[in-house]
Amino acid sequence: MILTSVITHLRTAETVRYAAEIARVLKPGGRCFLSLFLVDARARDGIAKKTARPAFLEAAGPEFIADEANPNAAVAYSESFLLGTFAEQGLRPARPVLRGHWSGQRNAENFQDLLVLEKEGAR
Repeated sequence: MILTSVITHLRTAETVRYAAEIARVLKPGGRCFLSLFLVDARARDGIAKKTARPAFLEAAGPEFIADEANPNAAVAYSESFLLGTFAEQGLRPARPVLRGHWSGQRNAENFQDLLVLEKEGAR
């Protein structure tokens, strides 16, 4: 399953629902590729320094939006929240997150962060 820049346009309740649906449709050992904005300490620093693009508004999280007038235009999530939400559904990172350069705090080939999830269970 591939979700390219989908979570980046969903609010929290929708994202939680998508996590449940991903888990429902994947067979044990199945994988899901996602491109998204994950906010860790370095990304939070980029948001605070205004080097992040999109220019997300500073927030406590778990949700960060870039435009209050159009909140679904660009949404980022606290990494701990999002990975925890996926873990509650039996979805774990299959490999380390490949960080993007969107936060302005990293050199990377890709713009968004890349995440591969795997559903728990035998292959």
